[in-house]
Amino acid sequence: MLCQFSIRNYKSIRDEMTFDMQAAAISEHEDRIIRDSDGEAFQYSGRELDEMGKRRLIVKTRWSDVNEELQVSTAFADEVISSWSVSQSQAVYQALLYNISQKDIAHKFQKSAQNISKLLNAAKMNLVQMYINRYHNLISNLIR
Repeated sequence: MLCQFSIRNYKSIRDEMTFDMQAAAISEHEDRIIRDSDGEAFQYSGRELDEMGKRRLIVKTRWSDVNEELQVSTAFADEVISSWSVSQSQAVYQALLYNISQKDIAHKFQKSAQNISKLLNAAKMNLVQMYINRYHNLISNLIR
């Protein structure tokens, strides 16, 4: 077994459920199997997964000063995002990814624009957007 975790009384899961991930040889899609990975992202993700603990969101870059700055704000973002309902997640996803209006989101989910506004405000989308913008600016300035 590669990984096992149990959850109970979370969102729509009331009874305890255990999930297992296992590694096994597969014969399908031989041409798409990654045989060797040793890039920067691969190395960072492995180390961070080992140290993840109860956190759900981690950002790791090659720049230690950026990592230091983002460590605290990422913990806050993790807390905010982890408390979202399904409806809040859907509304924020549409607003951030597609940059569409609350009216368009409301139409898509057959809700009122006022309801979408309440969902986005309760999800603290403006704070998440500030976090994303700061992260983007930090990285953009370093890779120029």
